[in-house]
Amino acid sequence: MTDRRSLQGLILQTRAIARERTASIMQKRFASMKTLIEWFPEVDEKDLKTIRGLVNGDVDVDLLGEELGWEYYHRNYDDVSKIMWCIDSLMETHGVRVIHGRWHSKFYQNIQYTYCNTGDTYGPTIIYDCEESRFFLSDWGTIVEAGGARLIPLPQGGY
Repeated sequence: MTDRRSLQGLILQTRAIARERTASIMQKRFASMKTLIEWFPEVDEKDLKTIRGLVNGDVDVDLLGEELGWEYYHRNYDDVSKIMWCIDSLMETHGVRVIHGRWHSKFYQNIQYTYCNTGDTYGPTIIYDCEESRFFLSDWGTIVEAGGARLIPLPQGGY
């Protein structure tokens, strides 16, 4: 009984630390609800509010991932990856993909951007810039054309 309580306490502490880290990652301002509705008219407004809450750190990504019940959730992903997979589920896109660039870090290596694959090169999507640590709205085709980054298609299930 004591071991179970201490394990639950450890899980709650870990989640609190993850929320703090996510909040520090999401320092920069994300799109307003008005902008999200304009960009994604086919996505339910409730889901757009949840997406905005995820990006702003107001929604617990771990709890949402469990609610969504997606099969990749229990892997040891970082917070940004969890957020991107939740957004992918809510927007019903075709997985999370990456764009490799010249920037390099120990964690992301040469992954410059991650984005939700809408199936359209110039279709609006939510993108995470690994170097700037921020989410933004754009399409991945414009990014690849403008910056010399290269798209690497990956198998279903992650990056």
